[in-house]
Amino acid sequence: MAYSTANLITAINHPSLTGKVMGPTQAQGFTFAILSAPALIATEDWWPMLFVEQKISSEIDAGARDEFLQQIMTYFKAAVDSVQSEQGFQFPDVCECKDDNANVELMAFCAGFLQGYHWLSDLWQDRLAKLDSDSKNLVSQTLLGAMVLSGHPQLPNMLKDTDKSQIPTVGKVYQDLPQSLQYFATFGRKIAAAEAINELKADASAK
Repeated sequence: MAYSTANLITAINHPSLTGKVMGPTQAQGFTFAILSAPALIATEDWWPMLFVEQKISSEIDAGARDEFLQQIMTYFKAAVDSVQSEQGFQFPDVCECKDDNANVELMAFCAGFLQGYHWLSDLWQDRLAKLDSDSKNLVSQTLLGAMVLSGHPQLPNMLKDTDKSQIPTVGKVYQDLPQSLQYFATFGRKIAAAEAINELKADASAK
């Protein structure tokens, strides 16, 4: 059965979470950045970033908190499954783009993804410094696509010297970005898996 954002929306609408957590698709975008990381990130390290104060307050109702985090992990698994599927990754079901206009849910997803990448930027920069130009281009083009769809405020200045004919439309980016995100996630997860295996081998050799 296809993943639906409805349960996450319901969890976030709990009164105890009002104004205290990211919106649903922003949280999904951040989560997608985490599952794409070039290193394994413990849940206790990134879960607090989904909260406005970047910590899980004891004042939040425990049941509401747990349901929210459970729904986040449901999305995490669904996104990983989609990245590995033949159909490939797709934006959350509430994200749309019509007539070159991204809806607020799509903009929020891409903004959350960029927030997640920024939070992980040291990890990415450390790995990319050791990789080839094609790998760096994959990451930069994925980030650019997310900036276009999020309506990033720095984008006009970044593209001011670019020929307008070379700037893709929002609709074109919307069409292409899911595949770019799939490549991005696959790339990051392969790096993380290789590092984990090397660490296990090193531990085994040390014993």
